[in-house]
Amino acid sequence: MVMFVTVHVLSGALLGAVHPRPLPSRPWPVFATAVASHLVLDAVPHWGTPDDATFLRAARVDGLIGLAVLAAAGLRSPRSSRSAVWAGMAGAVLLDLDKPALHFFGRPLQPCWVRWIHQRVQREWPGGLRTEAPAAALLAVLLACAYARAPAEAAGAAGSAAAAAGERGGRPVQLPLRRQHVR
Repeated sequence: MVMFVTVHVLSGALLGAVHPRPLPSRPWPVFATAVASHLVLDAVPHWGTPDDATFLRAARVDGLIGLAVLAAAGLRSPRSSRSAVWAGMAGAVLLDLDKPALHFFGRPLQPCWVRWIHQRVQREWPGGLRTEAPAAALLAVLLACAYARAPAEAAGAAGSAAAAAGERGGRPVQLPLRRQHVR
């Protein structure tokens, strides 16, 4: 079994949102960090059950919540970190994609050595919701704070440009226009 995918989605989005220099052409560091964070989170005691029917019911609900959180976090992410947020969420859920693939298609996606590592780090117990629910809430609050900070940084940059214009007498500097040659 696994930690709820919603927690992984939130952690991946947070990693992307706080990445110091999100580069649209190079989101791989965030992706790799998010894959590693998945293993770290799975090593924390979390909810699990040996009963397949109970797990499947919980997985359906969590999967739908996780998809909603993924869409909301990706679409609401600040433009400056959007590619890093999507890369973080993709990396954070990658290891759990074998569960739906196995359920729907009868085959896992990952090679056996990846599944072996993933199964070895799992720390499940029936009372794991006591750690997982607060973790999800904390990650959601941190993500909201990271998203709220991004517009403030953009406004701060605009404010400093306006202050610089004020120092020049309130008029923006006009640059000379270049002539374009038409062939």
